[in-house]
Amino acid sequence: MADEKRHYRLRWVDVFTDRPLAGNPLAVVLEADGLSDQQMQAIARETNLSETTFVLPPEKREHAAKVRIFTPHVELPFAGHPTVGTGWVLLDEGLVSSDAGAFTLEEGVGPIAVRVDRSGEEVILWMSHPPVKFGEVIEERDDLAAALGLRVADLRPEVPIQIVSTGSAFVYVALTDAAAVDRDDAWNRGAVAPRRARAAAAVSAAQNADIQGESAAGSGEPVDGRRLNRADCNWAAADSSGSSARQPATILNAAGSMSCRSGPLRTRSRSCS
Repeated sequence: MADEKRHYRLRWVDVFTDRPLAGNPLAVVLEADGLSDQQMQAIARETNLSETTFVLPPEKREHAAKVRIFTPHVELPFAGHPTVGTGWVLLDEGLVSSDAGAFTLEEGVGPIAVRVDRSGEEVILWMSHPPVKFGEVIEERDDLAAALGLRVADLRPEVPIQIVSTGSAFVYVALTDAAAVDRDDAWNRGAVAPRRARAAAAVSAAQNADIQGESAAGSGEPVDGRRLNRADCNWAAADSSGSSARQPATILNAAGSMSCRSGPLRTRSRSCS
């Protein structure tokens, strides 16, 4: 492990919540320079949380920090709640100025902007995603329905099954209703066979948000985001990273920003080192 003469501080926080012991847990290792890739992965495996982040000195002086994100099994180039949670820890530790209105974190996908909102009683952090990218359309609807433990009739026929990414790729599957989401066997089994991906089921809270991006064929023609994000759609999303979570769907817009219709993204400290 790490040099026995050096101690590494770890903060444990809860994200997407306004109270302790709720939301999405996150471990944040401070001043992680000196840890090897293998040691970071071992620590993430030891915490056994969906993600653990490691704070390093930034490569550019104007940025707040470099952040590496690990699941228990693999490093991720980007993830939402680890970004917001790490940003809150940096503020709480005084590593970002207490009056800063915004700062930038360096992640695997590049610089990620974080905005600090102090207009209310609590400090709320808002982050920006990388630009949305539309990938392969999956035509094997029978196989994917079977992998989710559903029937083809549970899939909305007019909505394509498509890989979409704003830093981390997900497979988006539009289901007919909330009951179909509840029947999603992948959530109960903890895996989507045969792809061996973990599954997350969510009901979209989008309100006819328009998404523009490249088509699956890469022609450069706009793609109408309403195919993928509509108020009356329900979603089952498979994440190939190996982590899983059940949470409200987010809205992706042309600017690549992220907000949550169920409420702003929040985090509070649960415990210290």
